[in-house]
Amino acid sequence: MDDPDDLTDKQRAYVQHVASGMASRQAALAAGYSESFSRVAAHRLGKIPSVVRAKASIQAEGRKLAVYDLAKAMEEAKEVIEFAKLHKHPTAYFFAVRHRAHLSGLLVDKIQLEATVDLKGALIEARGRVFTIMTVASKPSEVLTDARPTGPGPDGSGSAGSGQDGNGQPFGD
Repeated sequence: MDDPDDLTDKQRAYVQHVASGMASRQAALAAGYSESFSRVAAHRLGKIPSVVRAKASIQAEGRKLAVYDLAKAMEEAKEVIEFAKLHKHPTAYFFAVRHRAHLSGLLVDKIQLEATVDLKGALIEARGRVFTIMTVASKPSEVLTDARPTGPGPDGSGSAGSGQDGNGQPFGD
């Protein structure tokens, strides 16, 4: 039973169902195998060389029929360009040419970013900020004095350094 043509009807049906994407257990049930055999169908039928070859043959044929490669894509884009020219449709022409250029590698849709990070410097700055916060937090009376900005506020009135909040109320001195 090594020839793919020597498959039983159940084996042939099983192979066709599995090759079409059905799970092994469901394929075995659909092929007419018993409930108990369907649980081990993949293992047992997978040991039969003719079943393995028949399954591989069907899958290879499916891959061959589904081939869509660069040559096919370029040919279709060329047809779209000709159609766009014939019907005087500049937008379609532009996008078809752009698509062909993209397929051929002339256009690249990626941005390459490189960043240098001074990790040691960032950690030193972070340590300094934490130290400042800890120092200020240990002296609550100085928090408002040290935290107040100096100079004019956003409206240029000088209220930012005046000891008042945005509503004109004094800070909690």
